[in-house]
Amino acid sequence: MKNKQPPRRLFGLTILGGMILLGTCGQLPDYRSFADMDLKPPVLVLAGAPDALTVELTFDEAIDSEAELFPPPSLSLAGYRVEENRLIVELEHSQIPGTAYPLEGRVQDKRENSLSFLCYFYGYNPSPPVMIINEFTVEGSTTHPDVVELRVLSSGNAAGMALLEGVQNDYKDRFIFPSVELTEGEYVVIHFKPQGIPGEQNETGADLGASGGLDAGPGYRDFWVPGGDGLPNSHGVLSLCLYPGGPLIDGVVYSTGNSATAARYRGFGSAATLAQAEYLAAQGGWEVQGAEILPEADAINPEDSTATRSLNRDTAGTDTNSKDDWHIVPNSKYTFGRANSPEIFSP
Repeated sequence: MKNKQPPRRLFGLTILGGMILLGTCGQLPDYRSFADMDLKPPVLVLAGAPDALTVELTFDEAIDSEAELFPPPSLSLAGYRVEENRLIVELEHSQIPGTAYPLEGRVQDKRENSLSFLCYFYGYNPSPPVMIINEFTVEGSTTHPDVVELRVLSSGNAAGMALLEGVQNDYKDRFIFPSVELTEGEYVVIHFKPQGIPGEQNETGADLGASGGLDAGPGYRDFWVPGGDGLPNSHGVLSLCLYPGGPLIDGVVYSTGNSATAARYRGFGSAATLAQAEYLAAQGGWEVQGAEILPEADAINPEDSTATRSLNRDTAGTDTNSKDDWHIVPNSKYTFGRANSPEIFSP
């Protein structure tokens, strides 16, 4: 016969058989102070590699100095240290640039609220190229789907770099570059609405004509967004980052909205797009003329664009992070894979 367990006590209350029994006499203790206790575990907000032998995790609050960590066997754990809300993980073996690595672990905050996590980081890239968003379409057709062109300003390997429909912490579709050496002066075309056919190949080698598919060409590199279904045609944000969740390199905000006639979401069409536009501006990726970002004052207006009337940065590649750098070209003057057209569409 099993021994009977005595009733348990929790904060002065008796717990018996899963029920809480309140005394019938005397004044109940005041438990309101427990409502102010921190019961939330830390949240992992960023994982990145500052060098080939280090991974840095950032949390939304300070964490305890003790942690459990399980990096992939190919890297092996050499040690770690905690600096307030940052966990710096030291590895025994160098990362391969652009490779996605899993990292599993457990941390807790100063009140012992614990978090178990599984995240991915991308292998440190020591020599990324400098690129800017140079041309794009958002009114794609069945024969000319939405694409974004990047212009390479300095040579390097693009492994792990990411082009997002959205921003680092909020995106719908993204393309993460494989290891590919890019040369200054090259153009890279990212197809955001692939057909999913075998000919749509990412061109990482010397053969720039290896890829088939709509608007693929032999004079530039073609890459295809896995499962992409195109870009929003009225309101959107594009951003180019050093790695997923990492530092911003370039971005654009576009919108047909007007805050005076569509006050909801400040004219950006949705709460998500407004938040993305505000985030890009806060990161220094887009200039705002007034106290807050407004579509009519700050965003590129794509209203007159079509599948062949693309949105072009000026031919000099001016990058003031503002709509002033951009124009819409006339019919059939899109220039993906080559120098932009200075011609401007006139309605």
